[in-house]
Amino acid sequence: MKLFLLILLFILSFIPSKGQTSFSSKVWNRFYELVQLPIDQQVDGFKKLQHECIKQNLTNDSTYTNLLFLYATAQFDSNKIDTAISLLKESIQISKNNPSKNPIPYLSKYHFYLGYYQSQISKFESAVSNYHIAYDLGVKKYNKWGIPSLACQQLSHLYYEIGDYKLGLKYATLGVQLDEKNQDVNQFINNLYEQCINLHALDLHIDLQPKLDSLLSFSELYADPFKKGLFYTLLAKVETNNKEYEKAEKAFLQANEFFHQSNEQEYSVMNYVALQYLSILRQDYSKSLYYEKLATSKTEIPFIKSVLFANKSLYFKQIHDYGNALKYIDQSLKALPIDFSIQSKNNNPSAEQLRKLPQKEYAFNALFEKAEILSLNRNTWQQSLETYTLLDSLVDLMRWQHQDIGSKLFWREKLNSLYEKAIETCFNLNKPEMVFFFMEKSRSALLVDQLNHNMANFSLPLNVANKETALRLEVIRNQYANNKQELADYLQARSKFDDYVNYLEQNYPQYYELKYGNKVPSVSEVKQYLSKNKQSIYSYFEGKNYLYALLINEKTLSLKKIPSNSYQKNKLDFSTMLANSNWSKSDLNQFLSCANNLYELVWKPFEKEATSRIIISTSGNIIPFAAFSTSNNKPDYLLNKYAFSYIYSARALLAQSNQNSKQSSKKPEFLGIAPVNFPYNQSLISLNGSAQAIENNANLFHSSKTFLENEANLSNFEIYWPQAKVVQIISHAYADSELGKPTIYFADEGLSLENIKTQEVQTQLLMLSACRTGIGKDYKGEGVFSLSRGFFGTGVPSIYSTLWDILDVDAYAISNMILALVKSKVPLDIALQKAQIEWMKDADQNKQLPHAWAGIILLGDSAPLSEESNFKIWIYFAFAVGLLIIIGTYIGLRSRKKRKLNH
Repeated sequence: MKLFLLILLFILSFIPSKGQTSFSSKVWNRFYELVQLPIDQQVDGFKKLQHECIKQNLTNDSTYTNLLFLYATAQFDSNKIDTAISLLKESIQISKNNPSKNPIPYLSKYHFYLGYYQSQISKFESAVSNYHIAYDLGVKKYNKWGIPSLACQQLSHLYYEIGDYKLGLKYATLGVQLDEKNQDVNQFINNLYEQCINLHALDLHIDLQPKLDSLLSFSELYADPFKKGLFYTLLAKVETNNKEYEKAEKAFLQANEFFHQSNEQEYSVMNYVALQYLSILRQDYSKSLYYEKLATSKTEIPFIKSVLFANKSLYFKQIHDYGNALKYIDQSLKALPIDFSIQSKNNNPSAEQLRKLPQKEYAFNALFEKAEILSLNRNTWQQSLETYTLLDSLVDLMRWQHQDIGSKLFWREKLNSLYEKAIETCFNLNKPEMVFFFMEKSRSALLVDQLNHNMANFSLPLNVANKETALRLEVIRNQYANNKQELADYLQARSKFDDYVNYLEQNYPQYYELKYGNKVPSVSEVKQYLSKNKQSIYSYFEGKNYLYALLINEKTLSLKKIPSNSYQKNKLDFSTMLANSNWSKSDLNQFLSCANNLYELVWKPFEKEATSRIIISTSGNIIPFAAFSTSNNKPDYLLNKYAFSYIYSARALLAQSNQNSKQSSKKPEFLGIAPVNFPYNQSLISLNGSAQAIENNANLFHSSKTFLENEANLSNFEIYWPQAKVVQIISHAYADSELGKPTIYFADEGLSLENIKTQEVQTQLLMLSACRTGIGKDYKGEGVFSLSRGFFGTGVPSIYSTLWDILDVDAYAISNMILALVKSKVPLDIALQKAQIEWMKDADQNKQLPHAWAGIILLGDSAPLSEESNFKIWIYFAFAVGLLIIIGTYIGLRSRKKRKLNH
C-alpha cells in the first residue's frame, strides 16, 4: 500500500497544460482536494465529479481517464475491487479509442493498476497480462511513475509465489536494469530483493552473494524497518545454507528486531521456526525448545505448527531414534488442515486429502522424511513403498502448479532423489513392476506433458481451454492460505476447478485423458507392444551409488543392480574417446577396454534373455550400446548382434504410438534441406557436397521437394516440413552440454530448441544430418534437452540424430544407405544397423572405428514407414487398369481398321 500511495503522489504532482480548458483545470484542482478526504467522501466526490464531466461532454481525454483512475483507487480502498476494475477497464478503453488525447504513459499506468487490482482477487492470468502490457507501453515512452519497473517487480513476485523462480528472476533482472538506468534507488532495492529471493530459491548462491551484499548496504540508507527485516531474514537463510550457523542465528535475531519495530508478528514467528530448525542442526536441543515455545505462543497457523513438529522429527532422526522421529512426522501431518487423524503408526493421509491441501510442499517434505526413515528398516519397507507411492501422486498435483519450463525443470531435478530412493526400496522388495513404474515417473514427465498437451489442444475449443486455464491459475494463486478465510477461498477455487475438470471428462474425454490421465503403461501393456516385433526394452536409472537396470520383453522381466563407480568412470572415458576422431593404436586398445568393461557391467547380465532388437530407455545422456565390445583386445561390437534404438521413456513411446499410426502424409514424400553456405555466421564453414547428397536421397523417393543454398531458409523449412513424410536437414548444429542452447542453422538464421513451433505434424521420419543434434543439457529427473527432443515434442515419432561431430562425407554416405533401406520398408532400427555394418565393409581401417559410425542413432519409434493407404493404391490400380483398357481398345480398333483397309 505504501508503494501505491507513493505513485499516487506522483500522479497528483501533475500540472495541467495551458492547452486545457478552464473546466478541465477545475477538475484537476478538484482531484487534489478529494484525495485529502476520508475514503467514503472520496467515493462520493469522484462520483459527482464524473457526472459533471459527462454533462460538460468531457469524456474522452486524459482528464476524464485520470478521473476514472482516481475514482477506481477510492473504490479499491473501499474494498469494492470489482467496481474499481470496471472503472479502470473503462479508462483503458477510452484511452485506446482516443490516443491523441491520452498519452501512452497514462495508458501504461492504467494497465499496471488494473493488474494490481486483479492480483488482489486472484485473477492471476489477467493480472500477468496487464503487467506485461504496462511494461511494453511504459518502455516505449518516458514514464515518470516508473511503471515498467513496478510491473517487473510485481511479475517477479507473482512468479516467485507460485514457484516459477526462473521467470521471477527474469523480470526482477529487467526491473533492476531499468532502475539503474533511471537512477531510482528505492525501486532498485525492491527489484534487487526480488532478484535475491529467486536466486536463493534456485540455489544460485554464487550469483546471489554479491547482490545480497549490495542489498544490505543500500538498506542502511534507503529501507524502512520492515524491508530491513526481510533482507536480514534472507541473509540468515543464506548463512544457514553455508553452514555458518552462528552468523545465521545473529541475522535471524536482527531481522526480528526490525519486524518488532514494524509490528510484523507473523514474520517474526516464521523466523523463530527457522531458529528452532537452526538449533537442531547445531544439535542444541534445549535452545530449539526455547524457539519452539516462542513460535507456538505467537501463532495458530497450522502450517507453522506442522513445520515445528517436522523439525523435532529431524532432531530424533539425527540421534537415530526413529520411533520418535516417525511420531513427530505424523504429528506434523496431523497439524495440516486436511482432517487427517492418525489411526496407526504408519498411516498416511489419503491422496484425496492431499489434493485439497494448499501449500502441498509442507506435506511433501514430511512424507519424504517419513518414507526415507521407513526405508531404513527391512520390516517397514512395504510401508515405505506405500509412502513413496503417495508422494508420487502428490508430485503430480504439484507439477502443474509451475508454469515456466525452467521452474518445472528445477523441481524435477529436486525430485530425482525421491525416485532413486523409491526404486531402491522396490529393488529391496523384489518388485520389478514397481521399479519400472518409478523409472517411468522419474524421466521425461515434461516431454509426455508436452506431447499430451499438443495433441489435447487440437481437440479443445479455445473458449473452453481459456476457462480451464483461468480456473487453474485461480487455484495456484490461492494456494498460500494460512487462516480460515484464506483456506475457504482456496477450497472454493479448488472446487470450481475440480468441477470443471469433471465437465471436461464428460464432454471432452479425449482431452481429459491426455491432460489429466497421467497414466504410466503397465509392464503387461509394454510387453504386448514389444511382442509385435520381438523387441526388448532395456531401461536403466543412474543413481548415486547404483545403476538399476531392467530388461523387458514378451518373455522376460529381469532386474539388476550395478555398482555406480565403475560404470561412471568407464562411461566417461568411453564417451570422451568416441567424440575424438584422431585415434592411435593405443587409443583403440584403451577404448576396447572401456567398451568391454561396459559390456560386462551393463549388458552381459541380460544377454541371454534379450531379443535382437533393443530399445534403450534412459533419463541421462545417451551412450551408443552398439559400440560396446564383447572382447577387450579386438573389435567385436554389439552392432553385429543387435539393432538398437533409443527412447526418452516408454510412456513417450507408447503415447506417440497410440496417437500416430504412421498414416501417409501429404506430398512431398521427401523434403530435403541443405543451406550449403552460412554468410551471416563466419564461424560456419560451407558444406560442399551437401546439396548433391540431398539430391541423391531425394531420388530414392517417388515425390520430393528440395531447398538448396539460399532457398534453404528457415521460412521455407517451417512452411513445408510438417507436411512431408520424410524430412532430412544437412547443416551445421550447435549443442553444449552445459549451456543447453541447441541450435540448427539455415541459410538465413538459426533455429534454437526453444523456438521449435508446436503444431500438428504429419512427418513420420526426421533425419537431422548435423553434428550433435542428440545432445544438450542433461536435467536430472527429466533428461537431455536436445534438438531431437524438441522435434520429438512436436509429434515426430522417429528421428535419426547424432551424438558428436561426424565427417561430412561419412554422414552423407551412411544417410543414403539408411534411407534406401527405409524406402524399402525395413524397420528403422534395422535400417540403421544394416547401413552401419555395410558401410564398415567398404570403409578404410580408420573409418571402421566407432567414432566414424556409432554417433548416428535412432530416437523413438522403430517401425517401418507406412505404405500408401489402400484407398490410394486402389485408385492407382484402377487408373492403371483403365489405362490398359484404353490402350488395348485403341490398339484393337486400329488393327480392325487396318484389316478393313486391307480387304
